[in-house]
Amino acid sequence: MSNSDSSKNIKEKKIYFKERIPKEKFKSKSTDFKILNSEKENLKNSIISFEGGKDFSNIPDLKTDVSTIKFPGWILLLEHNKNGCGNIDNIPIIATWTKHKNYPDNYRYILFDNEISKISLDYTSYFPIKIIICDKNNKILKTLNGEKTWNENDGYDKVSTIDFDANKNIIKYLKIESFADYIGINNLQISKNLKEDSKNTNSNQNNMANKLDLDRLFLALAIYLLFFHKNSR
Repeated sequence: MSNSDSSKNIKEKKIYFKERIPKEKFKSKSTDFKILNSEKENLKNSIISFEGGKDFSNIPDLKTDVSTIKFPGWILLLEHNKNGCGNIDNIPIIATWTKHKNYPDNYRYILFDNEISKISLDYTSYFPIKIIICDKNNKILKTLNGEKTWNENDGYDKVSTIDFDANKNIIKYLKIESFADYIGINNLQISKNLKEDSKNTNSNQNNMANKLDLDRLFLALAIYLLFFHKNSR
């Protein structure tokens, strides 16, 4: 990083350069995202680097092999060396949030249509962050705390990784607490436990088979009672 870039980072502590914000902010739609899907050791994985997104644009619902992911109130920032407004040099693109009348300043959600078993993400932040991981009943499964990464030498280019493995598919959403204009995330990885999913499938099939057996029993009993009643008259 050049001295001019370093001094600019010290002066501008927000995660974006205000003077670089495009006039058509929030209006452009990002559609061509690169999503890496894979399977390994009973896990189905999807990694979202946000590459392919547009500068200062909203993030649409992203469909992966694991789950569709929703990012309400999040936007994307391209690094300024690629004509973006992001106050970053060595990270091509990040997801962040800014002050917005329709959303709170101090947190954002990441929502999963299908429950997942494991999450991992890289973050950069001027302040410490907190990630609250919850199930479909809003029960807190885990609270993760991350230290600030920003410093005068690296600015927002220093990242840290934070992760959690529930070992079963119960994670429904994340609540990420920090401050608008001072946090970014990248390389979001989500995983689905295929072994656990197979157990649930087998359990559902067994339940359906048991229900079918009961239905047949009740039907046979009804027919028997009908004929018994008819013959007794």
